[in-house]
Amino acid sequence: MEYIFSIGGEYLSFRFVNKDKNFLKNLKNYYNKFICKIPSRVIPKQNFYSQQNNIYSFDSFLRIFYSRYLCEYKKGFLIHAAGIGYNNFSYIFSGESESGKSTLMKIFMKDRTNKLYYLSDEIILIKKHKDNNFYSYSTPFWGGLKKPQNVENLSFYVSKIFFINKSSENYIEEINFDETIRLILKNIIFFHPADNYSNKETNFVGLFWNNKVSVNKLLEITQEFCMKVKCYKLFFNKSFKFNLIKL
Repeated sequence: MEYIFSIGGEYLSFRFVNKDKNFLKNLKNYYNKFICKIPSRVIPKQNFYSQQNNIYSFDSFLRIFYSRYLCEYKKGFLIHAAGIGYNNFSYIFSGESESGKSTLMKIFMKDRTNKLYYLSDEIILIKKHKDNNFYSYSTPFWGGLKKPQNVENLSFYVSKIFFINKSSENYIEEINFDETIRLILKNIIFFHPADNYSNKETNFVGLFWNNKVSVNKLLEITQEFCMKVKCYKLFFNKSFKFNLIKL
C-alpha cells in the first residue's frame, strides 16, 4: 500500500510492507489531513519503504525521517515547540519537556477573543521558502495533549519565537544572537551526540548528526533563521493571555 504524506509542504511517498487492514486504516485516520492524493503537478522525488507495524513506531520513524530530510536539503528543521497561527503569522513557543508547551496550548485553546490556529503542542516544522523567509507548519506530531481531530495542514510566516519558562509572573526578555543559536540547537529534535543513544534506530540518528557536513548544513539554516526572526524568552503562568505578545 502506498500513501503520499504532505508535511511542511514536502510530498513524499511511502510504501508499506505491512498489509494489515486495521493498521492501514488507523494510519489514515491518525494522519488525516497529512495524507493526501498526490496533486498532478507534484511528483515525489523518491519512494520510501516502511516495515513498521504500529502507529507509534511509524510516528517515531517519520519524525526522524523528516528531520534528516529537511537538513539534507538545507530547507529547515523540526523543533520541540508549540505553535499557533494568527492573522497569517505564527508564534512559536519552544522548550524542553515539562517547560510548559502543552500548558500554553491549553490556554490558547480556551481563547475565545482571537481566531487562533493550532500547529502542535510538541513539534513544529520550520522551513525556508524561495522568498528567503521562514514559515512554520503544523505537524501531526503532538505531545501531552491529544491531537485534535480538526488539525489542518497549515503554514504561517514566522513572526516570533519564544523560549519558554514557567514563572510566577508574565513577562518577556529579548535575547542576543549567540543565546538564540544555543537555545535553537538545544531544542532541535534528535540533535544530540550518538553516544547518548542506546538502540539501533536512535543511534543511527546520532551518527547522522555527528557527520560534520550535516551539522554544518543545520548551523547554516539555523543561523539564517535567527538573523531573520525576532527571538525572546517568555516567562509565564496560567494567567497568561495571547494578547500580551501578539502584533
